[in-house]
Amino acid sequence: MVTTKARTGSLHVAANLCGGTYATNATITIGRNGTAANPIRLRAYPGELPILDFSSQTFTSINYGIRLTARWWHISGLEIVGAGDNGISITGHSNVVERCVIHDCRDSGVQISPSGSYNLVTCGGGGLHHSPISDATGTRLVFAVEVA
Repeated sequence: MVTTKARTGSLHVAANLCGGTYATNATITIGRNGTAANPIRLRAYPGELPILDFSSQTFTSINYGIRLTARWWHISGLEIVGAGDNGISITGHSNVVERCVIHDCRDSGVQISPSGSYNLVTCGGGGLHHSPISDATGTRLVFAVEVA
């Protein structure tokens, strides 16, 4: 369910996902930017638990559950399971991921790459689980280091 509403002359965009299991083998790529004043929200409908099931993805380093390349997104209240690599791969900026449960992915639950900055991930309380088939932990920060 997608809802939009105008407020003080600006557009607020939110995608409220109803409870249930949404199975796909395709990576969900998020590339449209929000703004600081109007972040785009992808969230669970109040009182419901949407499950994004990527278990049918093959095990490969390009099969993410969600690939977040944009700015100013707020993702909350989702369960993400079984991605072929990371549950969420973040290369964008100024995003928030909270109250998500990410598990049984074939690599880290959330990976923030060197190009990503000013991102906040708060999926504590057992929300990130390590991969049962790789050496990955729940969250991975990948840094680029240049040697002069």
